[in-house]
Amino acid sequence: MVAQQDKNNEQESKTQQEEAAENSGNQQQGAEPTAENNTEDEMKSELQKQENEENKKEAGLQKEDELSLEEKLSGLQEENKKLKEEKAALQEENKKLNEELEKFKSQYQRLRADFENYRKRTQKEKDGFGLEAQIELLEKILPILDNFERALDNAEGENGDFGEGVGLIYKQLMNTLQQHGLEIIESEGQPFDHKYHEAIMQVEDADSESGIVVEELQKGYLFKDKLIRPAMVKVAE
Repeated sequence: MVAQQDKNNEQESKTQQEEAAENSGNQQQGAEPTAENNTEDEMKSELQKQENEENKKEAGLQKEDELSLEEKLSGLQEENKKLKEEKAALQEENKKLNEELEKFKSQYQRLRADFENYRKRTQKEKDGFGLEAQIELLEKILPILDNFERALDNAEGENGDFGEGVGLIYKQLMNTLQQHGLEIIESEGQPFDHKYHEAIMQVEDADSESGIVVEELQKGYLFKDKLIRPAMVKVAE
C-alpha cells in the first residue's frame, strides 16, 4: 500500500514537473515576441532619430545656402551699383572730352581758315606786286614798240639792211613779250568795245556797218588778261 502511495506520489510529482516545464516553455515562448517587438521599436526610433538629424542638417544647410545666396546677391547688387556709378562717371567724362574735342576742332578750323585766308591774301598781294611791277615795266616799253612800228612804216618800200634789221629786232622783242603774257588787242574789223577800244573819231564808211572799227591809230595791249592800254581807233558811224 505504501508502495502504491509512493508510486502515486512519484507520478504526481512527475506530472507537476511536466506541467512546470510546459508552463516554463510557454513563458519562454511568450517572452520572445516581446523582445523582438522592443528591438524593432528601438530600430524605428533610431532610424527616426537619424532621419530627424538628417532633416535638421539639410535644413541647416539649406538655411546656410539661402544666407550665402542672399549675401552673394547683395554683393552682386552692390557691385552692380558701383558699376553703374562708374559708368555714369565715365559717360560724364566722355561728354566733357567730346565737348573739349569739338571746341578744339572749332578752334583748329578757324585757325586753318584764317591761315588759308592769310596765305591767299599774301599770295595775291605778292602776285599783285609782281604784276604791277611787270605792268609798270611794260608801260615803259610800249612807247618803244610804237617807235619801232613807226620806223617800220617809214621803211616800207625801201630796200636795205637797216629796215630788215629793225624788223627782225621788233619781231624778236614782240615774241619775247608775248611769251611772257603780252597780248595785242584786235581792233580793225571788230565791233567797238569800250573796255578795249578808245574811239578817237567816228567816220562814214560805206563798206562797214555802224559801230565797227575801221582803222587802228595805236595798238592796244593786255597783260595776263589785264588791260594795259586801250587801242585808239576810228569807228564807223
